[in-house]
Amino acid sequence: MRRLPPGVPLLLAWVAASVDAACYLGLGHVMTAAMTGNTVLLGMALGRADLPAAARGTLALAGFLGGALLGATIARPAGPRQPWPVSVTLALALELVLLVALAVVWQAFGGGPDGEASDPHLMILLAGLAMGLQGAAVSRLPMAGETTTFVTGTLTRLATGVVDARRRGARAERPSRTRWRAFLWLAYAAGATAAAIVKTSWPALGWGAERLGWGSAALALPTIALALVLVSGALRSRAARAANA
Repeated sequence: MRRLPPGVPLLLAWVAASVDAACYLGLGHVMTAAMTGNTVLLGMALGRADLPAAARGTLALAGFLGGALLGATIARPAGPRQPWPVSVTLALALELVLLVALAVVWQAFGGGPDGEASDPHLMILLAGLAMGLQGAAVSRLPMAGETTTFVTGTLTRLATGVVDARRRGARAERPSRTRWRAFLWLAYAAGATAAAIVKTSWPALGWGAERLGWGSAALALPTIALALVLVSGALRSRAARAANA
């Protein structure tokens, strides 16, 4: 089965990390993509009897699970003749709609003095649904077991790949796979960094900052990246259909 172009998983990792960072910074310190971290935050909130934080964490978890169930229902597994199914494009297109809706709602109702949303619950649900959709859709693609909504496993496989390569002597594909995992982690870190930079620098820009909140501006980055992924996926589906005709 053919692998995806490297740019596609990197863009999807950027999408997840930038959405996660924006939600953490602006929606009450909640994660909507990395459910490992969100589960830890939820557990700490329960342990401190912080009911508002626990409600946010629970809503993010429920949204992610709902999105994952929906994405798994829509998207079909890739095959040798169809490395990018049309159903995956449909699932990611729905994610794009949810991200646009999130940006619109954030702009309309999330503009506090510090840029944080006073009532973030609908936005948390939208973000969780979008990230769950992405996680399920990506699981249908030939990604060699990698994910784009969290990178714990990627870092583990990166480390074990380096050790195995040193022990056995690197085979032809080993160095490229190890480098690819490193780049996937870097794309994830870059997405979070970009969202934080937008939050920090947006009020000082002057132009547009008074009309467009930093949250909506930060969400523009993953929205554009996801649109590029959709274009790439549509082109690959079209090429596969033409080759199989």
